[in-house]
Amino acid sequence: MSMLGKIAFGLGALAGLTTDYGRKASAKLKDIVSENFDLENFDAKEYLSERAKSYKNIERIKPWFDKNFSLFKRAFEDVKIRDFIFEPFRDVFNSNGDTEEQKIKSVITQVAVANMVLAGLPGKLGVGVFVSMGLEAWMALKIAGQVGIEIKKPSDIFKYFGLLSGIFLTITMIFKELLGFAFSIFSFIPFVSPLVIAELVVTDLVGILFWIGFLEARKEGSFKIPARAFLSLVKQTKDLFSHQKAILEGLINAENIKSVGKKMMAWFNGDIIVNKAGMRGEIFHVAAMVYLIQRKHESLSGPLGDVFIKSIKRSIPDLQDSSLEEISSFFAEKTPTQMNGYLNLVKGEMFEHLVEKYENNDGDNWSAKLHDDRTYPDSDVVFTNIKTGEEIEISLKSTDNMNYIEKALKKYPDTPIIATSEAEAHFGDNPFVDTSHFSDNEIETVTEENFERLVSQLEPLNTSEIVSGGVMAKAIGQLWPFVIAYIRKRISYENLEDAMVRVLGETGKSLASRIGYGILLGPVFAWYLLARGVITLTRGAESLAKKRILMQV
Repeated sequence: MSMLGKIAFGLGALAGLTTDYGRKASAKLKDIVSENFDLENFDAKEYLSERAKSYKNIERIKPWFDKNFSLFKRAFEDVKIRDFIFEPFRDVFNSNGDTEEQKIKSVITQVAVANMVLAGLPGKLGVGVFVSMGLEAWMALKIAGQVGIEIKKPSDIFKYFGLLSGIFLTITMIFKELLGFAFSIFSFIPFVSPLVIAELVVTDLVGILFWIGFLEARKEGSFKIPARAFLSLVKQTKDLFSHQKAILEGLINAENIKSVGKKMMAWFNGDIIVNKAGMRGEIFHVAAMVYLIQRKHESLSGPLGDVFIKSIKRSIPDLQDSSLEEISSFFAEKTPTQMNGYLNLVKGEMFEHLVEKYENNDGDNWSAKLHDDRTYPDSDVVFTNIKTGEEIEISLKSTDNMNYIEKALKKYPDTPIIATSEAEAHFGDNPFVDTSHFSDNEIETVTEENFERLVSQLEPLNTSEIVSGGVMAKAIGQLWPFVIAYIRKRISYENLEDAMVRVLGETGKSLASRIGYGILLGPVFAWYLLARGVITLTRGAESLAKKRILMQV
């Protein structure tokens, strides 16, 4: 037996892992995982050795972790984002406990679940390796903070990883036996790689090691894992496994791992769109209204405060030329019921202003301008190409009031209108009125039950022709009911993707993904993403069509 093997064996014996127990655990593990996971062919030493190497090679990840620290913080601490990313496991994240021990075990479990999900993906590509390391760094930071160890800069936590790397080479036996114990209580999970459970085990083990190390640092002044602590290491890890079985049983399956894994990678890759101003805008309007009524006008200084006041003036014409004092007096006289209505009105208006602000600061060739008159019957936002001067207005009329559409036609006779199916009988072949296949009522009732019938009525865009603004509007008009149904959880993400692909082809998959992630910001921003996405995709089709025409000439 090598010196390393003797050390591992000695530590195993110290932890109460006798050779008899080891043989029984190994045999039990072999029976459970059968031919799906052969313990004899699983090199625990190599598995831990690779982890130890990654802990030594941290110079590349440190600047990345500092730069992206806010992503980890929001993924685990912003409840709305966290519940969206980890939806099947949301109960795991909502249970944090009250004591120091409960809180530490909770953060270990949360990170173990996240790492477990990554281990179940086809491969850690691109940023995936950094994410895995970042997850453990986040866990270590939270444990250190809970124990009372101050870490000045997020990436400073990595100095402790170097200390753990040496310990990993001495606990091969312990890890192998803990792996056997984990499989014995979780049992083998069909259609999920056994490495998923292995990753759960090693992340738990890392978390417990950090916990012990930081407790030693608090008590003795230096981070270390003394030999006397290995008994506690084994006991704490087994207790944690048992706790995790109770909360994860039935949740670990291929579908949940794939779903959460895709959203995790999208979050850390920046594919999930989060307009910070928009997120703050969801609650800002309430606090701002309180400050306004209390005449604390200085609290409304700044960009969001400006948007709030502009939204009030645009949504309530009587206040358009009013001073802050006059606006404060106006709201101070309102009843709670009236205030609720005004708050909803101002909130919706704020979202429109924030969409305009976002569009004008995203660095592309398009700018956006809200109509000065919010009752403008044709569209909400005008998109302008700053290079060509081209303007795009989209008019969507979801209504069964034909007079409303007639007035819009008279006022803007050259602007095409996309209306719901109630308008078809009334306007017939009018070239300026196109109708979707949906009634105003159906827009509110797209469900799993009628999805197949409704999606079969969707008309694909003809990308062999140059795409007009009217065709863009029609695409948005067709797809918006499905977006609303998804936001209200009446259809699945797969249904939404099917509808997008039906109209936009395979490129609709990427738009469905962005719409799915965009629901974090509510229906208004989802509409904005849909409109922008369709414009982008159809402009690409237009460019392709023009090239085809030139080739034919």
